[in-house]
Amino acid sequence: MGCRPHEARYNAIARFYDLLLYPLEKRRIEPLRKRYVPLAEGLVLDLAAGTGNNIKFYPPGSSVVLVDTSESMLDVARKKAHDSDNRLKIRFVNASLESLPFVSDFFDTIISIDVFCSVDNPEQGMREVKRVLKPGGTILFVEHMLTGKPRKDFILKILNILTVPTVGSSMTRKTGDVIRAAGLNVILDEEVGGSFRYIKCTKL
Repeated sequence: MGCRPHEARYNAIARFYDLLLYPLEKRRIEPLRKRYVPLAEGLVLDLAAGTGNNIKFYPPGSSVVLVDTSESMLDVARKKAHDSDNRLKIRFVNASLESLPFVSDFFDTIISIDVFCSVDNPEQGMREVKRVLKPGGTILFVEHMLTGKPRKDFILKILNILTVPTVGSSMTRKTGDVIRAAGLNVILDEEVGGSFRYIKCTKL
């Protein structure tokens, strides 16, 4: 059976992914990782973990499962974990976000940073995320999406012409709507720069 389009794309660019995204990562995303990843508690699921850029920000000794559809991306993440000094109890799982191989009500915290822009079926992915979260658990979303501001959203639609074919990332998703449609309890929703929002949720 062949790779899905997203999996094949990320396997192909895994070795160069960090270099390709370096300017965006350093200027925009890494400060958000540094701010929100340390909030994770208990058993943590790191969604679409890619090359493992969250690893260095987890509290020492954290128990974390990194899941990604690309085995090649996870190979890069394994190297970062090996070089890390924060003594993580870490596991790597090659799987699709839309079909997570975990029992229901399993994780205390789920981290989703710059993820739902590239999920093939975001509605199904969100249902799976909700399923594997424990009742009373927390999901920390840091996602970029349409802003509702015409000028800014016009620029995002133009950027889509470049980002979708190269890295499979849509700039025009309405991820906040997908979160609420899944029945997650939103307890905080704030703009954190550009088109990124921080949305903290629980599962009742």
